[in-house]
Amino acid sequence: MMLDSLTVVMIPAAMSIVLSGILFSVSRDMPLDIRGVTRWAWGSFAVGVSGICFGGRGVFPDWLSIIVANIGLLAGVALWLWGTQQFYERPEAKRLIAGVVVLGSAGIVWGTLVVPSYYFRLGVMTASLLYLYGGQLALIVRYGFRHFSSAFLAAILSIQIIVIAVRGVTAALPGFSSGEFFSADIIQIVYFITYTVVSLLLAVGYVMVATQRLNAALAWHATRDSLTGVLNRRVFSEICEKELRRSVEARRPFSVFIIDLDHFKSINDRHGHAMGDTVLIDFCRKIEKAIGPNATFARLGGEEFVIGADLSDADAIELAGAIRASVAARSNPFLPHYTCSIGIATTRDLSATLTKLMAAADDALYLAKRAGRNAIKHGDFPQETAASGPLLRSSTLTIP
Repeated sequence: MMLDSLTVVMIPAAMSIVLSGILFSVSRDMPLDIRGVTRWAWGSFAVGVSGICFGGRGVFPDWLSIIVANIGLLAGVALWLWGTQQFYERPEAKRLIAGVVVLGSAGIVWGTLVVPSYYFRLGVMTASLLYLYGGQLALIVRYGFRHFSSAFLAAILSIQIIVIAVRGVTAALPGFSSGEFFSADIIQIVYFITYTVVSLLLAVGYVMVATQRLNAALAWHATRDSLTGVLNRRVFSEICEKELRRSVEARRPFSVFIIDLDHFKSINDRHGHAMGDTVLIDFCRKIEKAIGPNATFARLGGEEFVIGADLSDADAIELAGAIRASVAARSNPFLPHYTCSIGIATTRDLSATLTKLMAAADDALYLAKRAGRNAIKHGDFPQETAASGPLLRSSTLTIP
């Protein structure tokens, strides 16, 4: 019994073309730093056109139903691999991928026009497709986000690779294949079903991973300062309100640092705003390296930044000294020398709030700047009184 080529191949092929349109639409909504979706769209389109050509076997001429169909499939899967390399920001092996497509295409032409052989063509396509699908699977397993969308895409590729490998091996064994493209051989039936399902589900998988990546990017931008990449003030407040409450309830000290770049306006005036932006980015990288992963660091605005950490007075002063030394060290000769001033406030008070603690640290920063800048002022956070509120104690520790 011959398979109905129109049902098995051509209708799903048309669906692949429709899904390629969805991928094209998705690609237009992607930010510039998310690449590869357009390549996936073109790949799905090529695979869809290839499927229509395959479905016309016996109706269309051989050059169309065999040569164009197989080359179109190779080109489509190659575009998928290229798009996956772009998406995961890996080196694009354009020449190697093109070489596989060219050699595979040459093999198809040879096995159709020069020495016609179904088994030769099958061997060529098996080897080529295993490389192209396997390359995608390796990228997703190694670099894909730990998310259902990546696992889904990897599972679909794994199924396709297994079926292609089994089809290629069993074709050489007696009794498994009749040597006809549309035949009732069990392996051929499984291959066509897999080809149909995978062609559609891969396009769905690409949409899923692209959407997940976009959502992750939007979430990142919603929580981060766009220039420096550090947390913004809103997220800092959400995190440190909880950290402060957890610390004081456990009777542990909690410290807030307000940090300001000294004479930042003069850097902008003398060197330009582009240089000022570069200084801010360099400044943030230095601080991130100095504080490590256990402190929360954010940009308040302009050249003013804040750190929240579960630290005692002495530990906070030690960390502030390390920050000041790191910032003052001129590690990049192409940047102007710059320093910073730091105000610190520490509390164990159960009545303390983050807003009041930040205000106390800001008062300490004001004293540090009045002391000549490139200095550290530490002020304790006293018990709140009805008359004065949470003010700095009169004796503050100064580190010039």
